[in-house]
Amino acid sequence: MRPVPQSAAAQMAFMRLASGGAAEPQHAGDLRVIRFEVRRQLPLLNELLRMREHERMRAKQEIAEAVHAAVLPLRGYGRGWQPIRRCLVTVEIHRPGRPDWDGMMGGIKYLLDALVVRTGRNPRGCGLILDDSQDCIAECPRIVPVCTGRGGPSLARVMVEEIG
Repeated sequence: MRPVPQSAAAQMAFMRLASGGAAEPQHAGDLRVIRFEVRRQLPLLNELLRMREHERMRAKQEIAEAVHAAVLPLRGYGRGWQPIRRCLVTVEIHRPGRPDWDGMMGGIKYLLDALVVRTGRNPRGCGLILDDSQDCIAECPRIVPVCTGRGGPSLARVMVEEIG
């Protein structure tokens, strides 16, 4: 199921896709390696805990839209796309400062929720991976923190590696 764009970023992704300006996912043999960049700061666990419910839901929606905008331009994504059944996930988090590990893990939750197959319980999934459980993601997602310094860019680079 192809996600329906709901933001200007997703609309731009559709235009890039239609014009052929999309990136090709890399293949290692028959296994897919997919890399994309989410141009939005992922909230830390402490920030999520301090948010009100409607602010958390807005952050979750914005992250989902940013993931959709990053994934839609991938060639081969869409018609006939089969979700990855078993994978490793690496997230490179670029942000000012040096957050603690548990804080970064809390911020990855919404990112992983946006990668899974869309269901009634998770209507924001883009279908890149089958599930965010241990059955699909073989190991705890690897986090690579990158301190960008004050005023530096805040983004997340994601790599999903299919394994046999």
